[in-house]
Amino acid sequence: MTEVISEQRQVKWHRKMLTGDDIRPSGYEINGIEGINRLISEAGDNSELVSKFLTEFVFRSYPSIPDYAPSLSERFRSALKVMETYPDGSNVFTNIINTYFAQKEQELKAGYMLTPSSSHFGYESPTKRFTTFDRVNVTNRIAERALCWNRFAQTMVRNGEVKKLFTEHPYTHSIRPADGTKLPVGNLVVEIVPGAQRLRLSAHIQQNLQERWELREPSAQWFVMTHIMEKDMLRMASSIGDNMIDGMHLTPEVYAKSYAEILKLIDLNSHLDIAGTLSDSSWIYSAELKEHFPDQPISSLHDIAGDVAELGAAEEIGMPEQVGFATHDKLRRQAYEEGRYKVGVASRFIDKAGMEAVVRKYNPSA
Repeated sequence: MTEVISEQRQVKWHRKMLTGDDIRPSGYEINGIEGINRLISEAGDNSELVSKFLTEFVFRSYPSIPDYAPSLSERFRSALKVMETYPDGSNVFTNIINTYFAQKEQELKAGYMLTPSSSHFGYESPTKRFTTFDRVNVTNRIAERALCWNRFAQTMVRNGEVKKLFTEHPYTHSIRPADGTKLPVGNLVVEIVPGAQRLRLSAHIQQNLQERWELREPSAQWFVMTHIMEKDMLRMASSIGDNMIDGMHLTPEVYAKSYAEILKLIDLNSHLDIAGTLSDSSWIYSAELKEHFPDQPISSLHDIAGDVAELGAAEEIGMPEQVGFATHDKLRRQAYEEGRYKVGVASRFIDKAGMEAVVRKYNPSA
C-alpha cells in the first residue's frame, strides 16, 4: 500500500480513466475495471483518494470525445462491479455517491456550480485539466429547480435505489440536473461549456460549423449548450416539484421564457465570455420537421432565431437516439415508419442579440 499516490501517477491514471485515452466502445469495460482496481489496490487506506477518483470516474462528462464516450450509466456499472468485490464495497460506493450529491447541493445553495476549466478542453496541461475548475454563477430560479432535482436524487440514494437511479429510465434523467452539470431552465437543460469542442462529430466537421459560426478555440470562448427536455423528462420534472417546467409543450413562447433566464445567466458570468447558445444536434431544429408537420407547435422552433445547419438524417449520421425522441408522437412515428419522415437533425447557433430578439417578440414582459 502507498501512503499517497504521486501527482504524476494521479495525472497518468486520470488521463486513462477519465479523458478517454485508450477507451473505446469495444474495450471500455476492461479498461475501466482495470483502472479502478489498480486505483483501489494501490491507494490502500487512502479513502479520500479512492472517493475522489470514483467520483471523477462516474460523473465526469466527456465533451471532447463525443463519438465514443461511455455513458454515465456504463461508468456507474463498471465502478459498482469493482466495488462489489471489496468488503462492504457497495455501501462505500453508495456513500461516495451520496457525498457527491450533498456537495453539489451546497454549491447550488451558494448560487454557483463548478465546471472543468477551459484548459481541460484545450489540452493545455494535464495537471490543470485535472485540478482547475471555473465557477459558473446561477440565478435563483435555476438554483431552486436544480436543488429540487438534487433532493430527488439524494432521496433515491438514501432509500437504497442508487442502482435504479443510474441505470433505469427515466430516473437517469435526474442525475445531471441534480449535480448542476445540466442546469434546468424551463423546458430546457443547459450546460456552460467551451462549446466549439462539442462540434466534433463527422457531420459537424463536414458542415465546417466552427468556421461558419466564427467560433474561436475552446479555451477562449464559452457557450450555453441547450438541450430539449424530452417528454419523459418533462413528466418527471412536473412530478417532483412545483413550477419545475413551463408546460408540456415547447412553443416559441415557452422557449422565450427559457431564453430570458439564459440571458440572466450570461450576465451573471461575464468572466467566461459566453458568446451565445449552441445546439450541437437535435431533430427539433431541422427544416424537415416544419415541412412535414407545420401544424405542430414544436416545428416553429426551426427558424425562430440564429443560423441553423442541417446535418442529415439521424440514422445516417450516427444519431439513432434522435429517432426515438422524435417518434414519441404518433403522427411522426407513423410518417417515419412509412418512410416519409427521415428524422432530420440540425445544429443551431444564436448569439446574445438573437436571444434578446426572441424574448422581445415572444415574452415581452420578461
